[in-house]
Amino acid sequence: MPEPRALQIAQSKVGFGEIKIDVAKLQVRLGSEQRIGLGGMSRGFAVDEMARVLQGAGVLAFLIKIGADYFASGSKPGGAPWSLEIRDPRLSKGSSFASLVVKDAALSTAGDYNHSFVISDERYHDILDPYTGYPAKESRSVSIWAPTALMADLLDDAVFVLGPQKGLALVESLEGVGAVIVDAKNKVWVSRRIQDLVQIDRQPTDGI
Repeated sequence: MPEPRALQIAQSKVGFGEIKIDVAKLQVRLGSEQRIGLGGMSRGFAVDEMARVLQGAGVLAFLIKIGADYFASGSKPGGAPWSLEIRDPRLSKGSSFASLVVKDAALSTAGDYNHSFVISDERYHDILDPYTGYPAKESRSVSIWAPTALMADLLDDAVFVLGPQKGLALVESLEGVGAVIVDAKNKVWVSRRIQDLVQIDRQPTDGI
């Protein structure tokens, strides 16, 4: 594990205050030793671009998936709505505890089960809390329903870090956005906007 001092040094370089954007020149300048990673948004952007191409070609009904990022347009053949499963955070891929109806909208899920390991009954993963430098502890998974995959992809990690109460407050303040959250104590939270679209099949599996 990193030494506390190393984390403090890294945290001192995190933040957007030193990032300068020149719109006219299409330039971005970063502070000393800063880097920008696009992993938190690249899949959502790619999904939206594919949707744009399909819609531009006149395709009205389709489902796009890259990893845990989706965009559903129209309905399935036969008229049934697209119903997307939400993974159980403590079971293997393909195991779900709930499903969500998605039409002309996107869904993206962030979870503490990807790129993770357990040491001394503590789970470590790749969604970091910028205030501590350690993996965020308030959530196990966050699924965001939004108008675009890019928005969903950007929000799932942010809500994950904020936790269910602050995260839901953010979600409810944004037009056309909903969330399903499994918090650190395995409680399921569903935002008001999508309560009629979510079907909870069972309680998520508990565990570290």
